[in-house]
Amino acid sequence: MVGTPVLFIAIPLLAAFLIPLFGMIWKELVRIVPGLVLAYMLVLSVTLFNHVLNYGPIVEIIAGWSPPLGINLVFSPFSGFLVTLMTFLGFIIWIYSYRFKRNVDFEPSKKYFILLLMLITGSIGIVLTGDIFNMFVFIEIVGISGYALTAFYTGRNSAEASFKYLFMGSLASSFLLIAIMIIYTQLGTLNMADIAGKIHTVEPIYKITALIFFLVAIGIEAEIFPLKFVWFILCLMFQVRLISF
Repeated sequence: MVGTPVLFIAIPLLAAFLIPLFGMIWKELVRIVPGLVLAYMLVLSVTLFNHVLNYGPIVEIIAGWSPPLGINLVFSPFSGFLVTLMTFLGFIIWIYSYRFKRNVDFEPSKKYFILLLMLITGSIGIVLTGDIFNMFVFIEIVGISGYALTAFYTGRNSAEASFKYLFMGSLASSFLLIAIMIIYTQLGTLNMADIAGKIHTVEPIYKITALIFFLVAIGIEAEIFPLKFVWFILCLMFQVRLISF
């Protein structure tokens, strides 16, 4: 193997934090470095995906603490396929962004590529993590990056859209956090594999309640029917306020 699953989190995060420093050395590095990072991640994802197809899933333990006490990353054939797809799409987005952002000032361009790397990092983290609380953390990273990118170009429409996105994302995150709290109080673990092995011991009322909160959270984020009408109602509320104002 040429790397491990943790590199999908560590490298883009490190690159995102170092982009301002790269810009001080040479401004063009702000645009070039994200592309190099995404290209490496794409090669790594294809390599690891081929490895798990032949030899089985890769489970990486973080900081030496074994699950269920510690955090682990799981690179399976399914998660490997999703990671490969995400890195490929991320690289395609970078190609478009590189050409487009050449006509944009340095400071906005720097912020854009930082947010893009954070968005891709969070998306990959959601797929790889074996811990439901870390899944929540990565969802928040994706959300915050998405809110900022939505309002990237300052204007009334983009700011309003970003605020709506922020409101709905916060609502969904609250439901998801409640579901995680219920699971943890009943099982005393946040590890997904450990939860799967113990979930049968939980009383039905708690399982159903946690499931409802979880499905509502995911449904709001993904606009799954019928929860997509929550977005529609919210848009109407903002529209009525805007007209009355």
